[in-house]
Amino acid sequence: MYGTLRSNFDIQAKKDISDCLELIGNAEISGKLYDMGGYPAALPVGDDEKSHIRGEVFKINDSEKVFAALDVYEGSCYKRQQVNVHLPDGQNVDAWIYWYIASVDGKPRIKYKDYVEYLKNKNSFY
Repeated sequence: MYGTLRSNFDIQAKKDISDCLELIGNAEISGKLYDMGGYPAALPVGDDEKSHIRGEVFKINDSEKVFAALDVYEGSCYKRQQVNVHLPDGQNVDAWIYWYIASVDGKPRIKYKDYVEYLKNKNSFY
């Protein structure tokens, strides 16, 4: 989870599935972030582009319940896809991400790898 579903946010959608999730830790994937207003949008990058996103990896104990809730929460502008993520200890694991599939035209690119850090410093960027 790279955006509003991370531990730093207290939202109902995550509370509804919290009994089915176990935090593994922080992770990083190849991708880029955009500021959509009240939430971020993650897009994959091409092989020649070096850009990363930081987030959290959770173990899912009830995938049917979790994905049913997250698919509704994320909506039709996101597509769930399995990707390889890099953990701080150097280990790589497969995890699910919701890539943004709608237009990001006119939206600012988040240069930070981390949406939470971006929000903490957002006023100094503009």
